[in-house]
Amino acid sequence: PEKMYPMRLRKTAFAGLGLLALTSSLVVENRETIDAYSPFIGDNGTIATIEDCPDISDDELSIPIQGVDDVRSAARNFESAGGRPIETLRTITSFFDYPQSSYTSEQSGVEFVFYSDVSEADWEIDHQAFDTLFHLALADDHQYDNPGVEKTVNCLRERIIDNQEFAGEEYSIYIPSNPRSCLGNGRIIDLDKKPDAKCHQRGFAPPKIAVSLFGLWEFDGRIMILTGGRAPENTQSSMQKLAFHESIHALTALPGEVDFQLEPNEKWVKYQERTLLAEKSDIYEAVPPFITFTNTTSASD
Repeated sequence: PEKMYPMRLRKTAFAGLGLLALTSSLVVENRETIDAYSPFIGDNGTIATIEDCPDISDDELSIPIQGVDDVRSAARNFESAGGRPIETLRTITSFFDYPQSSYTSEQSGVEFVFYSDVSEADWEIDHQAFDTLFHLALADDHQYDNPGVEKTVNCLRERIIDNQEFAGEEYSIYIPSNPRSCLGNGRIIDLDKKPDAKCHQRGFAPPKIAVSLFGLWEFDGRIMILTGGRAPENTQSSMQKLAFHESIHALTALPGEVDFQLEPNEKWVKYQERTLLAEKSDIYEAVPPFITFTNTTSASD
């Protein structure tokens, strides 16, 4: 539909992200300088500061978040020697070329659009299952022991589900057709074609991206990338957990996180993921697979 796939977006959006990709290559080459000055690097505390949500008091911030000392963001695993900006640009500029399906969430009103790298991807999406995974971290019958986390999650629940503040906004989900794929050095890697390639990540749900350059380069939106990884015997179950994990990132990306930093954001997400998988395992395990790969026997458990 024209509303969902506007021509301006199709023609210009990822030219802007191409510029972002090239800039990211410069970031990698100048890692020491960027680490010293970039707001993305640092530790401003595990509890996310969400735009237009109540501040967390010093007393609440002083209560430690347990069980996330081992967490590190995989987004910092880039290798400068592996940077290939032209290949990255080629991948990024094709992200919106092949829309597959879409739906509007009854829970939040957000419009989800699924994309792939071919016109007819070898997968099918259970929209209801994905919707449950996406919003599971905002379950209204769950209370966190940490009051700061509880206050922030309550704010997100009220805004995203109760008030449907972001109804009508589009969230893009990109899933390669081949389940044997991953992310490495800013590119999506087909592991059938490059079996020895390094995989740094399987999923990515960055904050909202808004980039423009003199009106020629432009992108303004939110995207989640989900890939199957190396282990075909676990693809379906690992995709389920990956979608749940990246969705917690996405829930902070909807309203926006003040002073976003990689490591604290990853700890924030991992704390919720670990807590909910332990305390809400029955609900999580009852969610049917949100994706079924239809043209390969290696993609099912």
